[in-house]
Amino acid sequence: MYTFDLVYLDACGKINDGDLYDHHQLIFIYKNIINQLQQELRHLSILFTGWWSFKPDSPLKKYLESHQIVLDPFFCLDTLCHAFEPLLYPMEQNSNNSILILDAELQAILNACTIFKPNLIEACLPQLQKAPCNIEEHLKSLNIEQSLFVYCPKDLVYKDKTACFYLDHHIHKLMNNEHNELVFTWNDLLMRFIDFCTTNQENFQRKSDVIKVKENSPMSVLLGFQYFHIDQAEDILKQLTKLLGRGKFRNYVCPYFKKPLFPNPLFCDILNFIDDRLDDSVLPPFIPSLPLQL
Repeated sequence: MYTFDLVYLDACGKINDGDLYDHHQLIFIYKNIINQLQQELRHLSILFTGWWSFKPDSPLKKYLESHQIVLDPFFCLDTLCHAFEPLLYPMEQNSNNSILILDAELQAILNACTIFKPNLIEACLPQLQKAPCNIEEHLKSLNIEQSLFVYCPKDLVYKDKTACFYLDHHIHKLMNNEHNELVFTWNDLLMRFIDFCTTNQENFQRKSDVIKVKENSPMSVLLGFQYFHIDQAEDILKQLTKLLGRGKFRNYVCPYFKKPLFPNPLFCDILNFIDDRLDDSVLPPFIPSLPLQL
């Protein structure tokens, strides 16, 4: 993984005629995500290192299966330990449950009458064999990919000037879009929606910063509440829109992410991974069923 040096921010000029401050915010958000990604990958790499299988005709495998515990052909030691747990509760010594008093069958398998619980896996090792290297690498990569979770803040999408949004068609019709646009950037849509809420007297009545939804307005049915504060307009709009798509971050936002400032060949792959994860998970599904939740 690659962590970029924010010293390059000081050299940043005007970017794609955009607001420099907005780009700084995006870069800092990406930096935090990449740092989080590094930490999570380190943790998962340790967690999924070391894969094992039972030796042929292992009595430990037969013992577990006789208690309806069937493991995959290859497993991590933590998986074996967790599989054991339900069987071990009755064997825990009263007032000192770190000492296990084994039943007769397990005594014969592990060649011990009592075991210190943290040493249980070590006692099981004679029953196990290491997985081949190619299988170990495949299982490690597969499980890291399936388990990896990186929190991507929603603000990243709303600050992204390449992101396009669709407005719920009921609201779109009430806002009387003269140019009949169907796709908007977030800032443009937000300004239009706030203007609609604060100036449209057919649907709203403004009282200072509190806006009343008129009872005979279609908005009263759509929103499901009668009053809201102007500062809540953005939260309301987020529930009335769908993200249609967004440009890839590294293709537009800043020259820091272009060679030769970042020669590491994995860096673009990291940014693409984050962008793909954002598209998959950052926004909740668009469901125009109301009332909304504030």
